[in-house]
Amino acid sequence: MPARGRSLSSSICLLLVLALFSSTALSAPPHSEENASRSHSKHNLVYWITPSIFVALLVFLILLCGDKEPEKLPGDDIEFGAVNLHNSGKKTQINDPGKGPAENNTNGTGTGQFTTMTQLNGNITKTVVQPMKENEKLRAVILKNKLELNYKDLQKVVEIGHGAMGVVFKATFKGQVVAVKEFDSGCDAKDLNREIGILADMPHHPNIVTLIGASLDPPALVTEFVERGSLHEVIQKHPEELTPDRAVVILYDVARGMDFLHHHNIMQRDLKSGNILVTEDWHAKITDFGISRPMDDAKVTVLVGTGRWMAPEVHDGKDTYTAKADVYSYAVLMWEAYSKRMPFEEYKFDIKVAEFVLKGGRPPIDKMQNPQAWLVELMAKCWAQNPDDRPDFRLVVQEFEKYLELAPTPAPVVSAK
Repeated sequence: MPARGRSLSSSICLLLVLALFSSTALSAPPHSEENASRSHSKHNLVYWITPSIFVALLVFLILLCGDKEPEKLPGDDIEFGAVNLHNSGKKTQINDPGKGPAENNTNGTGTGQFTTMTQLNGNITKTVVQPMKENEKLRAVILKNKLELNYKDLQKVVEIGHGAMGVVFKATFKGQVVAVKEFDSGCDAKDLNREIGILADMPHHPNIVTLIGASLDPPALVTEFVERGSLHEVIQKHPEELTPDRAVVILYDVARGMDFLHHHNIMQRDLKSGNILVTEDWHAKITDFGISRPMDDAKVTVLVGTGRWMAPEVHDGKDTYTAKADVYSYAVLMWEAYSKRMPFEEYKFDIKVAEFVLKGGRPPIDKMQNPQAWLVELMAKCWAQNPDDRPDFRLVVQEFEKYLELAPTPAPVVSAK
């Protein structure tokens, strides 16, 4: 029974008890003059108190049964385009059958209205609201950076990948070959908003994938097309082509790209072979910034990323961690590039990987193929258990340039906005 119903029932029972008490008290006969005197006083007392109680309870019942909105409880925030069942954790997309796909889009990228349902104090309420705030932010970012493009101008060629957030296509856009990351309708608009915002604000860098534009309806991100796909694909499909000389160039490129990101206050938070694109001439570009965050966030979400590349402090479930978590992920990537194996392949589940890593376990160095001694030493520093013992990416870049006898790369300069 809802709380309001229980309160109403309790009040009615209390009224009945008081009524019974007052009728008994008023009707009891006196047995003597003394009793009669006491009875008379008692009668007067009950006579005045009982109606007062009845009036007070009547006012309480009127207020209780009125149309007052129930008090909003913590955690009962309305969620756009979803059913939020309080204390159940269940969310279900609500579509209006009278609207088209774009209007029913619950990720904030459509143009119609949204149906909102939420449970407050046990009562489900339904509200129709205008397009989501995230959609407005996304549109503002796209328009500010002149990134809006017409989805109809994209000519899809072939699907080249898919994941939890959507599908990636190879396509052409006004004669240019591009990659189109098309987001699923159930994907949170914040992911697209964040990725576009980071890439739009980022100056061009040869080791960061280049953003070309974005579509709002349907939600899609358009970037440069990188010929060989991800490093993960190269390892899985053409491992013999990834020679030590090519691997070291790719790792150097990734270090430069990460140094650039960190100098621009961005934590990648999902650095792995699947998010490193390999060009035709065997250089690397970092991609996928959907879960990236500014490094000065007061609180970074825990357990974000991919388990086999996660740093110990992330596995440990700490509320905050630093950009050194990216450095750990980079060390696992180094091992992966030289072993051409899945990290921690002996474990089927990520929870077992977490237990092993938290105890200081790391991938076996003897599985690496012809690694240089300096690179193994650098890798060991990068995956140190204590984040403070890991170098930053500026030092990693300098180590590569020292041993490869390359001209030093100037430190990235953050231009004033």
